[in-house]
Amino acid sequence: MLTLILRSLIILSTLLFACKKPVDNLSGLSWEVQESTTDASLRGLVVVSPTVAWASGSSGTFFRTIDGGINWKMGKVADSENLDFRDVHAWDGETALLLSAGRPGKIFKTTDGGKNWVETYSNKSEGVFFNAMDFWDDQNGIAISDPVNGRFLLIRTQDGGETWHAMPGERIPKPAKGEAQFAASGTCLTVYGDSAVWFATGGPVARVFRSLNRGKTWAVSETDMLHGASSQGIFSLTFGTSDFGLLVGGDYKNESADSLNAAFTEDSGKTWQIIGKNQPSGFRECVVPIPDASSNIWLAIGPSGSDLSWDNGKSWNPINLSDLHAVDFAPHHNVGWAVGKNGKMVKLSWRASE
Repeated sequence: MLTLILRSLIILSTLLFACKKPVDNLSGLSWEVQESTTDASLRGLVVVSPTVAWASGSSGTFFRTIDGGINWKMGKVADSENLDFRDVHAWDGETALLLSAGRPGKIFKTTDGGKNWVETYSNKSEGVFFNAMDFWDDQNGIAISDPVNGRFLLIRTQDGGETWHAMPGERIPKPAKGEAQFAASGTCLTVYGDSAVWFATGGPVARVFRSLNRGKTWAVSETDMLHGASSQGIFSLTFGTSDFGLLVGGDYKNESADSLNAAFTEDSGKTWQIIGKNQPSGFRECVVPIPDASSNIWLAIGPSGSDLSWDNGKSWNPINLSDLHAVDFAPHHNVGWAVGKNGKMVKLSWRASE
């Protein structure tokens, strides 16, 4: 028995300290840092399939791979060096949208793999700052900005991002003074199914706004997530089913803070319950489910580190993966990527327990 235990420890140690591809043998998650050709901050990410992914970031930068990350093509949108693309959405290796934060807020579309980009939306209003976008299907999508003229600014498209139209602001509950969203990973807004949408906020309050009819009507829920300062609140939310969702966040000025930084809902976002113990081990900017037969495994990432949950977010365990802002997995596959500081790009794979 002792010999068997020692042999197991040796095998585990070998896996944990492999140089090229660190493996957390206890979690089933493995990763490989890929070569990057930029020092831009990468915050937008969408994984279309195990071979196709797009990333975006500061200085008008975008990346695309169509061969599973063997090669990443970097590009810059013409005359957009001052824009920070905090979110990206793509349908395939040829067609994608880029969303810029800051003023002016802009959206660009390509249909030729990034060779050419067409501006499909621009807004120079005082206070405009777009944070995220998402799509229910190939044609219908939504994007959100910080409040403009005392109201949250939501815009919708019904033609795949070719045109965008502002939604009536009076239908959305008014923001509190100083309440806004965070564009840390382009995931402060999320959709589910063919009509549900949620967005999360921070600052003086940490709230979740929800609509089950593509934004025609809205309701809002308070949460006990960390809030009070402009650097605190909810940074990412994702739904695994129409009822169950997770929030992560904290304080980007205190990355090690490990309380009031995650919560879950089991009633479509009407109420949220703070994770009581074994919370994520620091400030987290993005949370996603890992495609797996159990459907209970989630990954939360941030600049100071990452955490895995095997019980639908009820408890979290740290893993050695840091300096990241955004993460995504291919639909129905166990392959994904994470991107972050100084152009960091990491390929992820999940090995289900046997």
